[in-house]
Amino acid sequence: FPTRRSSDLYSLNDTKTPLKNTIIAVLINISLGYILKSYMGIGGIALASTLGTIISAIILFINVNKIINGCINKKTIVSIMKLFISIAPMIILICISNKIVSISNLKGLYQIIMISIMSLLTIISYILIAIAMDVEEILEIKEVIMIKIKRKAA
Repeated sequence: FPTRRSSDLYSLNDTKTPLKNTIIAVLINISLGYILKSYMGIGGIALASTLGTIISAIILFINVNKIINGCINKKTIVSIMKLFISIAPMIILICISNKIVSISNLKGLYQIIMISIMSLLTIISYILIAIAMDVEEILEIKEVIMIKIKRKAA
């Protein structure tokens, strides 16, 4: 998502805004990673990375909207809300799978298999919810896959 907005700015010969945005994102990621690591361990680092990316996307969106007036509209906001709603069940499944793996006595290969199954279920749930909510990016990916399947069948 931030990459798409950066491309918009690059096409307008504005390379400073994406660079500043990237520097801010990296500083946020490092700072939050350092702080959250002591409280949450590796999960804190992952959360810091996610928050850094979200903040970066918001800042970049605001900057693009200043340059390209009207970039942020109702359709864009609805699309973002659909993405966040699609992600919510995925987060819940990740938390549940983390609890299952941590309380079970699974070791080695069995633990890897369990994590793989839970990860696959999480990804499938996200995709199904995103398709059901007509998330534009997921529908574009689905369309590209269908075109490739039709080409191979022909």
